Amino acid sequence: MEAKGSTKKEIAEKLNITQGRVSERLKRAGYEEIMALLKRYRELVSLNNQNVMILLVKLLLAHFLDTNHWEAAGFLPAAKSVFRFGDLKESKDRKFTGYILIGTLISYGLAILIGIFYTRFS
Repeated sequence: MEAKGSTKKEIAEKLNITQGRVSERLKRAGYEEIMALLKRYRELVSLNNQNVMILLVKLLLAHFLDTNHWEAAGFLPAAKSVFRFGDLKESKDRKFTGYILIGTLISYGLAILIGIFYTRFS
C-alpha cells in the first residue's frame, strides 16, 4: 500500500472485512497495474524534467560563451554543485560522487570547447 498508515489490516478493520477481501478487491480493481503505471509515469516525468534542465543549462552556457560572459559561464557549474551538494553529501557511495563530478567536468568542458570554436570560427 502506498498511503502511509494504511496497511491491508488497517483497511480491513476500518471496512469491517477480512484482509483476504481487501486483497481480493485490490486485485479486482487492478491496484498493482495502476501502481506500476504510476511508477512509470513518475519516472518519465522525472527524466523529462532532467532533460529540460540539461537543455536549458547548455543553452545558457552557449549564450554566455557567445556573448563573451565567461564569469556567468563559470557560475553555472558552481551553482549546480551547490544544488547537488545535498544529494552528494547524503550519498555514502564515493564512486557515485566521483562520477557526478567527472561527468559535470567533462560536460562543461566539452560545452566550453564547442563554444570557443563556435565564437572563433563563426
